[in-house]
Amino acid sequence: MGSYKDAWAWYTRIIMKDRNNVSIKKIGIEALLHLKSFEDALSLCDEILVVHPSDIEAKRAKGDALLKMKKVEVLLSWCDELLKQNENDILAHQYKLEGYLKKNLFRKALGCCSQIIELDPNNVPARRKKAFCLALLKQFDEVLECCLEAEQHCIEDLTLYKHRYNALIKLGEENPQTILDCCDKILQKNPEDPATFLKSKATALIEQGRYQEAIEVYDRFDNLDTESYKKKALALMSTEQYIQAVECYQSLLLRTPKDIGIHMNKIEALRLLDKRDQVLISVDLLLALDPHNALGHHYKGWAHLALNQNSEAAASFTKAIHFDPNNIESHEKKGEALLNLGLKNDALKCYREIADLDPRHIGAHKQIGDILSRSERHLDAIESYSKVLELEPSAVLYRQKLMKLLANMDDYVALIETSKKLLESNPEDEEAHQNIGYGLLKSGRPREV
Repeated sequence: MGSYKDAWAWYTRIIMKDRNNVSIKKIGIEALLHLKSFEDALSLCDEILVVHPSDIEAKRAKGDALLKMKKVEVLLSWCDELLKQNENDILAHQYKLEGYLKKNLFRKALGCCSQIIELDPNNVPARRKKAFCLALLKQFDEVLECCLEAEQHCIEDLTLYKHRYNALIKLGEENPQTILDCCDKILQKNPEDPATFLKSKATALIEQGRYQEAIEVYDRFDNLDTESYKKKALALMSTEQYIQAVECYQSLLLRTPKDIGIHMNKIEALRLLDKRDQVLISVDLLLALDPHNALGHHYKGWAHLALNQNSEAAASFTKAIHFDPNNIESHEKKGEALLNLGLKNDALKCYREIADLDPRHIGAHKQIGDILSRSERHLDAIESYSKVLELEPSAVLYRQKLMKLLANMDDYVALIETSKKLLESNPEDEEAHQNIGYGLLKSGRPREV
């Protein structure tokens, strides 16, 4: 401030010697503006403009003084006078724009921006303010047009790229490559830019399935926010980096220990790593938060089953089915555990429940047929194996099982028909030929044999 006071003191001394010296007056104006003596600065500007009405520096100083004094109406009137004299006075348009912005008249400000850009297509501040006004008016499609037009004039401006990015987000841009390109341009202009654009870039990469590149972007951060941690973990899971994913989920649980979704994702990662004991520990933490979580009980059953703890597995799958009766996989795994325990009738009931849920579930019909066959309930087993072949005619193994049952049951007509169907898929099947011959012989048709 002291130097401007000295400049003003110098001005008052020297101006007495040469009152018409425009250069000296401009020094005085600059000093007065910095000393916030706007009225005095304005008077000096007018002195210059009376003699030199087109003096750019004086006009600019007057405009600045009026803005600082918040005399917006005076500013706008003065600009109108200048434009009457010269409609292409770009400085008048610029100060008129500033006046409209001060009054929050954004639509009128847009008109000024367009006139400035028409006079000077490379005027970056005018393009920035146009994008700013359009954004405030929520005309985001036009923001994009404004930014694209700037690029067509080879204007590569960081502020305009940011306006374009915000407009794309507001419009819900579905093409991640568009977001990615915009983020790249922002980061090229300013590599130290806020983390927002790096995170948006990582999100766009994930949406494109470029998971490893997204991970590399996230690795640039010393500390990620919760949402970014979740996305990084997703990328790690998608690239089968399960150990690192578990570490991510563990870090997230330190922040949000009651987040059920994070617990579930961690358990899934541990399951894919075949860490059965750790799955059990993690599931217990989950079920302490949500005792009715069907999938949690299912994962617990999976771990017990993998550890050959079949009683515990069956109990866990029973709970899982209680909370989610339509989960066929829980029924299947429960049936497997029951068979391991030798509880054939309970397993049979389990597989029949699956067949009720999904009559076309071929695995259930196969298991039902096998259990019934081992229990020597041949008629019922034949019915189940027939259902298997109805659903999957190419199931050779089950056609063979059916033929053996039919032979034991002396149902020679069915044995012949089943064997013929087997030959359709494998004409060289010797057992099928033998069964046809056997069936014909037992049916009293030796000539056909």
